[in-house]
Amino acid sequence: MKVISEFFQRGQAGRKNAPMLAWETVHGKPYPGFKSGRVPNAKERSWNGIMVDTELKNEWLEALNNISQITVRSSCQGHKPEGEWPSFIIIRLKNESKVNKVVKQLHDGKFTFCKAERGPQGFMRVCIATPLYAKGSKHNLWEKWWSTLPARIQKAVN
Repeated sequence: MKVISEFFQRGQAGRKNAPMLAWETVHGKPYPGFKSGRVPNAKERSWNGIMVDTELKNEWLEALNNISQITVRSSCQGHKPEGEWPSFIIIRLKNESKVNKVVKQLHDGKFTFCKAERGPQGFMRVCIATPLYAKGSKHNLWEKWWSTLPARIQKAVN
């Protein structure tokens, strides 16, 4: 019965969805239970044929999309309540041998937390997350985090 319960709490074959992985990346412990893969009532818009949160600027998304060594798999601008839905991006590296280097270089333990693990499709995924969120009390820091993220990722993957 525990296996069945864990399947429903964790999703397919016990794997975590992106928001659960982001929460765990920021908080440093397993998410207690289940979190939906989408934020209820989140405002989204279409960007390059995919739905993204409204506060994520085109210039940030384009810069991330232009990093040839990665594939962007998921993102979130972060939502209230604070700490419950952190901002994040999940990427796959085209060269998996660099995963540990990238995680070590990006994780600062203050505003940027980074963790890697195998995703539901069996590939390594790197979660880069922050406790900052859109329109929060530290919105200016949130904007700086997102605006500098592409350059920091580019530097880490080289």
